[in-house]
Amino acid sequence: MAGTGLPEGRRGARMGLVRVMAAFWHWLLTGAAAAVAVCLGPVAAAQSPELIAIQERYQALYAAGAYADAAPLAEKPVRRAKSEFGGADPRLSTELNNLAEIYRTQGRYAEAEPLYR
Repeated sequence: MAGTGLPEGRRGARMGLVRVMAAFWHWLLTGAAAAVAVCLGPVAAAQSPELIAIQERYQALYAAGAYADAAPLAEKPVRRAKSEFGGADPRLSTELNNLAEIYRTQGRYAEAEPLYR
């Protein structure tokens, strides 16, 4: 193809790889958003409408790829679950996992790792 510096066959192969990688990342991110949604189900059943609204908002932001906006919202249910349910409650574990996943997606591994424990 003129102007690309690549023969037509190699350019087509490169564009095919780009499409495959884009499809993979879409699948990966959609799957992670679905995992967050599955985790929220049991937690949401035992919480206030205000907290459920916060969870839905950060889940939507996460699904849209707005991780920096989702993280501060995901921290609120963690604080609330600690105070309402205590450290051994599975609802707190779910909220910690959701927050850790947001941090991990942002590359904030040092912050995510302790939350997975």
